[in-house]
Amino acid sequence: MRYNKYMNTEEKLKKMILARYGSILQFSKATGIPNTTLISMLERGLLKTNISTVIGICQELNLSVDELAKGNIVPSGNISTAETTLDGIIQTAVINLQAYEVTMDGIILSDAEKAEIVTVLEIIVELCRRRRK
Repeated sequence: MRYNKYMNTEEKLKKMILARYGSILQFSKATGIPNTTLISMLERGLLKTNISTVIGICQELNLSVDELAKGNIVPSGNISTAETTLDGIIQTAVINLQAYEVTMDGIILSDAEKAEIVTVLEIIVELCRRRRK
């Protein structure tokens, strides 16, 4: 997934939600925030949204509330228990590859390059699992 520099914060946030949850409805279920509230926020803007809703969204997506208020989509730096297992670390890496404009040597990775990285990660994890048996 690629953000384009002309996308607003709400468009970037929606793209991230869809990448991780598949739909706004599934994200709504995960957060307990009403679907209509999320849709309204994405259409009207974050600045017109109740702060407790924004905090809930940031907690679920592991985003910095302060940075989101500035219009930036930035991880909060808080690590959950799921992110300390290898599967959790890989899943987080895959989500971040999909959600952000990732660069290598100053050049933005294409979706195909990101997919290759994910495939290589999956192969390495499988090789490690086989060696442990």
